[in-house]
Amino acid sequence: MSVFTNTTILSKARGSGLGATVRIRTEARTKPPIATLGGVEMSSRLRVILVGLNSDGEMNESTPESQTNLSPEKYIADRVNQYQMWYDKKAVATKARYLRMRGFSVIAGGSVPVLINIPAEPSILGPVIRALVTVISLLVVIVVSLESVFHYREQWKNYRSTEQLLGHEKFLFGSRVGPYQALTDEEAFRLFVERVEGAIAAENAATLNVMTMAGEPADTTKRTKPESP
Repeated sequence: MSVFTNTTILSKARGSGLGATVRIRTEARTKPPIATLGGVEMSSRLRVILVGLNSDGEMNESTPESQTNLSPEKYIADRVNQYQMWYDKKAVATKARYLRMRGFSVIAGGSVPVLINIPAEPSILGPVIRALVTVISLLVVIVVSLESVFHYREQWKNYRSTEQLLGHEKFLFGSRVGPYQALTDEEAFRLFVERVEGAIAAENAATLNVMTMAGEPADTTKRTKPESP
């Protein structure tokens, strides 16, 4: 958009006034309207349009407009299957750590009374047994304490239950039974995405709660206990 303005420039040359009217054109640039983020068009596919904008609301030249078609098959392959494999791997790892720590605690804790009851005559055997009992007892305390810090059992349960839930939802969506029955393809896919993302978010919240606020439920129970009249 161009705007023309008339500006009079006055100057003096050797005492005689010369006036000139200069027509100056100024251009006013208007910013393009800010595009909506995440425009979603649902048909047989879920189309997500992401527009890169800078802080002024203008198109970012370094991030041109990109358009990604997200079909149910692509969502399952790139999102659901990837999370299932990750949860399965984490469940196997945390289960192995939990069982190893628990097994060591049980075996080492049970061996301490046996070692103490071994008759040690005044010889080198007595100091060795006492040192061994001390070391084993210390290791048991350390392992039990670490187990209460890392909560491998709770992590294992969260990872495995979420992995099973994703597989269950994928089967229900593919066979169109349960909550996906009598729904159109668009509605079924939308519900499937909502339930999968909800399960992932619930697992993240549960794991964070286990790792950071393990003692809060007991404190909350004490605070919410009704007072006796």
